[in-house]
Amino acid sequence: MGGFGINTDGNTGGVTKNMAAIKEVHESILTRHDSEIYLLELMKKCVSNKLKADRDYCASIQNIITASNKINQSGNADSSAAGVGSAVIGESWKSIMAELNNYVMLIRNNAQHVEKFTLTLLNNLYNEKRKARKYYYEQYARISAKLNNLIEELGRKKADYSKHLQFYRLMRSRFEEHYVKAGRGGRKLEDVRDKYQRACRRVHLVHNEYVLLVIEAGETQKDFSETLLPSLVQYQQTVLESFVTQW
Repeated sequence: MGGFGINTDGNTGGVTKNMAAIKEVHESILTRHDSEIYLLELMKKCVSNKLKADRDYCASIQNIITASNKINQSGNADSSAAGVGSAVIGESWKSIMAELNNYVMLIRNNAQHVEKFTLTLLNNLYNEKRKARKYYYEQYARISAKLNNLIEELGRKKADYSKHLQFYRLMRSRFEEHYVKAGRGGRKLEDVRDKYQRACRRVHLVHNEYVLLVIEAGETQKDFSETLLPSLVQYQQTVLESFVTQW
């Protein structure tokens, strides 16, 4: 590339490749979060449906018990007995209904326990998982924004450097051409030399800015991949492990 020791075609390649690897890790973490959140949604739905089914079942059985009590308390005009409740069959039926009522109470108490504890824990875990996912996504976006901006700026600076380098080569070629034709003097040669020198200064300036930006992008990418992202992932692991302990 002329007298300048930077390859404009390859300097962003390493940063871009590393960013692709980082993005792959990031997407894996999000996929894990989404899978766990989806599983919790299914668990919540299953438990809620089970509670509804238990309540409906208890209500149906309670209707049977209520109807049975009405029959049990009614009298029989054609019998000398006080009512069905005084008969052996009536007593047996009352015993069956009492057992059935105890069964209903057991189901109802169990449903209340599941709703109060299990479903509450599921809801809390679900909400905490969503918060953890949101926090991770926002923190990743925040720390990656600077690097992404640098990469974009690096691309613009690379294009700017290439443009000035081409202009510098053109001015150098014209200067050499006029120098051969005009020798060491002439107004035209002075004008071309002035443009050539300005192009040379400008391309040196842009070259230095580009090199510094490449170095900054490399250091930012290294800090991102070796410090910031691992710290964020470690924090996420700690949070997820705390969920397991709490559950």
